[in-house]
Parts: sequence; structure tokens; C-alpha cells
Amino acid sequence: MFKTFVERCLEGTAQPGDIDDWVDAWHESAPGSEDRTLDEYLGFTPEEGAIWARYGSRLGEILENRRQNRQPA
Repeated sequence: MFKTFVERCLEGTAQPGDIDDWVDAWHESAPGSEDRTLDEYLGFTPEEGAIWARYGSRLGEILENRRQNRQPA
């Protein structure tokens, strides 16, 4: 079963610093990327994806909000 970057970060099997590798894998059509937008492949909501695209340094905040079940600010 495919797990997204966000899911793997939350379970501790991926680190925030791995995100560039995930983006590269999506561009290279890695398994799980078929018919998915980059946001979907990474596991972001559209709002989270927009925040990350504009402010990459807020990735940790996005993940912490997910851990706490909070909406992005």
C-alpha cells in the first residue's frame, strides 16, 4: 500500500529533509505517483501544498499541525 510523504513523516519512516527526493520521484513517475498531483503524492491538502510551495521553511509547521490535528495557519 502506498504511503505519502506526510504519512511517512508522521510515522517516523521519513524525515522532512527527504522532501526533495520525493519531489524528484514524482517527476520521474515513481510508483504511487500515477494520476496524482504533487500535493496528493506528498500527502498535502491543497492549502498545505500552497503554503509549502510559497514558504518551504514551513514544512515542519505543516507536519506539526497534522500531528496535532490543527488546520494550517
